[in-house]
Amino acid sequence: MLHIAHQSGGSGAPSNAMYAYQRAVAVGADMLALDAHLSHDVLVAIHDASVDRDGTALVR
Repeated sequence: MLHIAHQSGGSGAPSNAMYAYQRAVAVGADMLALDAHLSHDVLVAIHDASVDRDGTALVR
């Protein structure tokens, strides 16, 4: 059985933060799942297409 940590793996850290992934690996996650969006020039790990929850600050 594989243990897959999504976003923060329930670690209490902010979603998609490096600290969250480090914690997930430390407690035995076999795989990490993240949400990725393409800005105008780079791929970023962020759950939503905007950096706020109301959608007014889009990732570009």
